[in-house]
Amino acid sequence: MPPGIPGPPQHVHREHDETFYVLSGTPTFTRGADVIVAEPGTLVTAPPGAPHTFANPGEEPARLLCTVTPDRYIDYFRELGRLPVGPTGPDPSAMAEIMARYATEVVGPRPG
Repeated sequence: MPPGIPGPPQHVHREHDETFYVLSGTPTFTRGADVIVAEPGTLVTAPPGAPHTFANPGEEPARLLCTVTPDRYIDYFRELGRLPVGPTGPDPSAMAEIMARYATEVVGPRPG
C-alpha cells in the first residue's frame, strides 16, 4: 500500500471474514470507533458484520498479507483493480456497485 493512501470508507462484509497481517510499514486499521496503529507482526481481523477500514497515512509503503474466507471475494479486488483512478481514488459510486455485488456495504466515511 503506497504512502498517504486514505483507504476505503468503513464497511462491513456480510458473507466473509478478512484478516490483515502487517509485513512492513505502520498502516492504521479502524474497527467501529477504535483505531489501531499496526506495526510489522500485527494481525488484524474483521469477522462478518464488523465495521472496519484501513489506511496508510504514513510516509513509507506498507506491505500487508490479506486473507478472505471464503475466497469468492477475491474477484472484488480484480474488479476494483480495473476501475479508473482519479486524483482522490476510484469513483465512490463505481466502488459501491462492486462492493454490493460482494455482500459488502459502506457504513461510514473514511477515517481522519
